[in-house]
Amino acid sequence: MKLLWQPNQGKQANTTLTDMSSRVYVSSTAFPSGANVPHASMKQIRASLNEQAGMLILYLVVMQLIGPAIAAILITLMQAMHHQSVSLGAAFGELSSSSYVGLTNLICVASAFVFWILTHKSQIADTSSDGVFHRSERRMPPLVFIGAVCLLFTCQSLSTIYNIGFSWVVQQLNLEVVSNSERIQAASGTVAMLVYASLFGPIVEEIIFRGVIMKGLQRYGKVFAIVTSSAMFGFFHSDVSQGLFAFSGGLLLGYIASEYSIFWSILLHIVNNMVISNIDSVIFSALPEEAQFWTNLGFLVLGIVLGVLVLYLARVRIKNFITANHAYKGVYASWASFWFVVFIIIQLLVTAMEFSPVSS
Repeated sequence: MKLLWQPNQGKQANTTLTDMSSRVYVSSTAFPSGANVPHASMKQIRASLNEQAGMLILYLVVMQLIGPAIAAILITLMQAMHHQSVSLGAAFGELSSSSYVGLTNLICVASAFVFWILTHKSQIADTSSDGVFHRSERRMPPLVFIGAVCLLFTCQSLSTIYNIGFSWVVQQLNLEVVSNSERIQAASGTVAMLVYASLFGPIVEEIIFRGVIMKGLQRYGKVFAIVTSSAMFGFFHSDVSQGLFAFSGGLLLGYIASEYSIFWSILLHIVNNMVISNIDSVIFSALPEEAQFWTNLGFLVLGIVLGVLVLYLARVRIKNFITANHAYKGVYASWASFWFVVFIIIQLLVTAMEFSPVSS
């Protein structure tokens, strides 16, 4: 889950919002749903991906510039109602405090989400297979849902192992990192942050990435759409710690949304943020310190074992899905689209801002 309030994060695109959103949806409906389009349509694929990435940049601009301004105004009004005199400038300084960071993130994501709805209302309201909330005729088998939960647990385990190695490398380079996940953890005790991280955030992110972006690209191949939207989801978090998990988890959620509907991917996202990501901390708090290491190790091993088992049992299903929904050769060259590259560069620069030399 991305912590949304980070000053000076957004960069503004020079395309009008209405024109861009309408072209994205028009280009996404140019071919029958699920079809692999001919190689001659690479120009359309680049244009579609280009505009999806451009809209995501504008979403970040609203989230990082307009959202904080609205939050500061609301904090000023709230404090005035309690007969506390505070300037607007002082309210901006309170946005990243542990008392207000959860509320700030809720306001930022809500502001940007309103923008996203207004610029994608046609696709959101569409009841066809290209629509965000289209329900698949396939029923969700209980074993598939349980397997998906297990794989999310595996993603958490792999992310933890990666973070251990990454932390060691950072220490060897005499650097320190203040990541989004650490900021979220610091404010996790507030009701607003709980609502944002466990409920509202997952719903919004699924509608954006698995609903609009993935659905808008899936006529060029479902596998291409899942991988591309997952890559954008990973970079969107602009966090070394969360990015890898967001990408791997995005692959799973993309498959679930594609095969069974976005409602199931939303539910799994909520389960992950509300339950799976908090299991270790809940259990650790009840254990003596000397037992925590072995408990953590046991969870990591269990996550890997579950992942290997689920992937082995589902190997035929996975192979058949990839075979039936692969994109034609060379389609990933569309990742060279200008705004897609700009989006990645912006997020990499924001990620680099997390690093600083260790203070002596």
